[in-house]
Amino acid sequence: MDEGARRSYQYTAAETARSLVEVFRQVGDADDSISGEFGELMVSIGASKALEVIFEHAALPTAELWKPQKKQNEGFEFHTVCTSDFINFGEAKYKSPPASSPASNAAYQANRFFQQDKHYRDRVNLVNLVSDACISNLD
Repeated sequence: MDEGARRSYQYTAAETARSLVEVFRQVGDADDSISGEFGELMVSIGASKALEVIFEHAALPTAELWKPQKKQNEGFEFHTVCTSDFINFGEAKYKSPPASSPASNAAYQANRFFQQDKHYRDRVNLVNLVSDACISNLD
């Protein structure tokens, strides 16, 4: 990432990082329950890390840190790059039992995001985070 792009992300990341710390702190204060917001972050970061460890993907920082909105981003929550230079787009859902299936909810939402071309909307940010080959494959 060039210096100009780094400066552009610096404020967004710092603001969001503070709000994420608050989400993590609240888990310690809860009575053994995990909130939906923390649960989704846990699933998102965990899924990205699993792809990195198991399949040798390059995990990008959680989209919460680099998208322009503070929390509740407008599209995919995590991204990885596989060894073939393809960007993988991930959506995480978390529900406490006995709620409906978070996996089917995430799959439904991810499918909707692709139909709405939200993966292309991420390009403006991804171009600063991944290789030219990855962007070429996305295009």
